[in-house]
Amino acid sequence: MEEGPFIVLTLDLEQAAILNAAIAHYWIHMRQSTSSELRPIASQVADVQRLLVEKVHELRKGEPHASIK
Repeated sequence: MEEGPFIVLTLDLEQAAILNAAIAHYWIHMRQSTSSELRPIASQVADVQRLLVEKVHELRKGEPHASIK
């Protein structure tokens, strides 16, 4: 089991879509950055976005509890 700290969000589908759009916008700016410090973070942001999209798809399929861990 991973160690914390953790942030737990409860989002409906609309809120998840808004968060996904914000992450995508932020990721684009990070990828365009010339800063060597931001490039590794951009990859982590992309990973979080992929997890969010995956869980939204699960919810749309009718799975009652889609959680990101």
